[in-house]
Amino acid sequence: MSISRSQGFVEDQFGLGLIARAVEEGITVSRPMGIMIFNMGGRPGQGVYKRSFERCGFRVTKLWQTKVIQAADTDISALVEIEKNSPHRFEFFMGLAGGISPFALERHGPTGNFSWYISLQLSTSSIESEKYGEDDGIN
Repeated sequence: MSISRSQGFVEDQFGLGLIARAVEEGITVSRPMGIMIFNMGGRPGQGVYKRSFERCGFRVTKLWQTKVIQAADTDISALVEIEKNSPHRFEFFMGLAGGISPFALERHGPTGNFSWYISLQLSTSSIESEKYGEDDGIN
């Protein structure tokens, strides 16, 4: 199975194909047991990233995390629609010091037109293959 091939998985649903492609290319240039480092914004949710990597046979270690303010001019109305029509909830927070639990976008406005106080998590994680050198599941 190729990581970036369209499979109807979360990678396709949340536009994570670019990350999948970076992993594929990283594998081709890394040494056995090499580690790749990724900086990732958390809008789809940190769990979405983690499960995507783990499903492809990688171990994920979070190295660092913070919250950053979402740019006020970012149109997130499409994300509001996804929340309305699916069980998925994106990970947005109220301000930088807001609670540890994300809030539901759909509850705070029909258009996703929010002010400056919306934040998301930014994290740095390392990933390494749990089965490098064997059948790594990537063709």
